[in-house]
Amino acid sequence: MGDSGTPHFDKDAVAAELTSWKEIASYLRVSPKTAQRYETDRGMPVRRLGNRVAITIAEVERWKATQSPSVPWHKDVRYLRPLAATLAIALAGCVAAAGGYIYSQLPGRPVSITAEGKILRAIDREGRAVWNHTFGDELGQFPQPDDVKFRLVDIDGDGRLEAVGVWNHNRRDMDGWKVTCLSPRGEVRWQIAMEDHVQTANGRDFGPPYVVRDLEVFESPEGDATKWTAIVFAHVADVVSTIVVVDQQGKRRGQYWHVGHLNSLEFFDADADGKLDLVAGGVRHGVDQAVLVVFDPARVAGTNAMPPGHARAIVEKAPSSEKQTAFFARSELSKRTALFNYVTSLLSVNGLLQAHLSEQLQAPAGYLLYNLAPGLRVKSISMSVSFASAHKSEATRELFDEGFPTRDVIRLQKEFRVESGR
Repeated sequence: MGDSGTPHFDKDAVAAELTSWKEIASYLRVSPKTAQRYETDRGMPVRRLGNRVAITIAEVERWKATQSPSVPWHKDVRYLRPLAATLAIALAGCVAAAGGYIYSQLPGRPVSITAEGKILRAIDREGRAVWNHTFGDELGQFPQPDDVKFRLVDIDGDGRLEAVGVWNHNRRDMDGWKVTCLSPRGEVRWQIAMEDHVQTANGRDFGPPYVVRDLEVFESPEGDATKWTAIVFAHVADVVSTIVVVDQQGKRRGQYWHVGHLNSLEFFDADADGKLDLVAGGVRHGVDQAVLVVFDPARVAGTNAMPPGHARAIVEKAPSSEKQTAFFARSELSKRTALFNYVTSLLSVNGLLQAHLSEQLQAPAGYLLYNLAPGLRVKSISMSVSFASAHKSEATRELFDEGFPTRDVIRLQKEFRVESGR
């Protein structure tokens, strides 16, 4: 671009306007495309009037005076603009790569729970800790039932997993157990401890400590995509137990008291109406028999009926809301070697409810397995090896013959009965 005058404009015309790219290019002695680049790349002050452009010769000359014959590359926007774009793309790539690496190192969704010392830890699929929660007491050294160990479940329906379970601490028989719900970050959301007292007809007062025998998390009866929790607490020193039902916030929604220890919970269509019922298994004193107690999960309340005048009857409680109660007759082995039989565990398998019964307290313990169909119909009863061995041991002492176990089981199936609730 030269600094000499142009052949089209004399000195008196410096105030005149150039009103097209052709005129501007002619004045500058360049092509129209080059003139347009001077506007975009070098800041030539062209005005736009609709589809027209305009600039005075004086403005062109002043602009030319600011331009050096050779603009250094680091000042020339023709180079700086693509260089800036390239650097921005490179920087964005570096940031994305760094972010991807950092994200890949973050723990994912928890898939399991581990416990050691005072620490409960949620672990993802790669074995990384999602969160740690420290309890006040050391984990106990005695076995903890699988039914009350922490499990991961979406309690409030938000797609994230809470942890619900029992910390099996060393002071359980002094302080009792509590059920804890931990948030997706491992913080305590709620805790349920049994602090209630009840009185019996003989004037005795029963209060804490209680331990947890079982808990089940289930779909809310209110159909709001949340989950409720049913818990069995048993008194550590006597024969009182209670079922507590709480909602996703840990608020009590139901409570039932039972004379005798309840040991296991399961959901099963006990009355064959197409809906799952809450079934609890254990022993009922007063009749001293193994029982199943059946509830509508939305209506768990009251206390069980006892024989008139029974000293252990719980007083000042409403009648039970149980829908059904099933009674398991005692085997001859139980009658001769124990004070009662009792349900140790329940399991729903292939449309059947399996009730595992202990018929003998001392070793070798004798067990029976009842398979119950919906409607609580006995489909079969299986003897454990220990049950048959215990029979044989008693037969050796001439209490009854060796062939008696089979006949005894046939009798048990006939004497199994189900009573409707009140």
